[in-house]
Amino acid sequence: MRIVNAWLKWSFICVISLNVVVSVLLLTFNSLTMHRSLQDKKTDREVIHFIYSLTIPYLIFAIFGLYGACKMKKWALIVSAVGMYLGSLVSMVFGIEGLALRSWSVEDTKMELLSLLPLNNLECCGLDQGYQDWGYNIPDSCLCTEESTNPCVVAPRNSSLFEYNGDDKPIKIYQEIFSTVLCLLVLCQLNNKEDVPAVVYSPEARNVDIPGYAADYT
Repeated sequence: MRIVNAWLKWSFICVISLNVVVSVLLLTFNSLTMHRSLQDKKTDREVIHFIYSLTIPYLIFAIFGLYGACKMKKWALIVSAVGMYLGSLVSMVFGIEGLALRSWSVEDTKMELLSLLPLNNLECCGLDQGYQDWGYNIPDSCLCTEESTNPCVVAPRNSSLFEYNGDDKPIKIYQEIFSTVLCLLVLCQLNNKEDVPAVVYSPEARNVDIPGYAADYT
């Protein structure tokens, strides 16, 4: 078995260790967030199961990769490489599906909310066209002024209503692909046999005098 390049080995160990730490932090954060959301009854259980089904397998495959890199176990590296490769494909599929359904979901949600018009008891400045959604019966609770945001105020970043528009799918996919590439490079070096020079027996070697060798046994 050939010795793996030290720079390649430690690069993979650093990357896979970072993946393990990030996965543990995400799993902990999701657990706390989902537990709080369940208490408020704002999150469906299917969503929690879906997040766990993506986070836990990736953490397990990352641990396999870390173990294989430290102990130079090919089977662990193979399991890690295959798992992270499949994980990147799954993330890519869900990312494409999410982009395909995003416009439809936004439009469907908008139509569902517009079906609630006209407003009658909500304390806000309208849903689609600001105060005009109230028609001619604008309540005193809607204190719309010229400086008011139209149609509504953006939800705070730390609230459950805030919609994060940043797409971190490519970052997740690139992270898995980079780890998989490093894992495959380590496997390639492990599969290459070390070049050992051939040993040829020669009868003439017995007649070669080695200086100082005979003097030690006289």
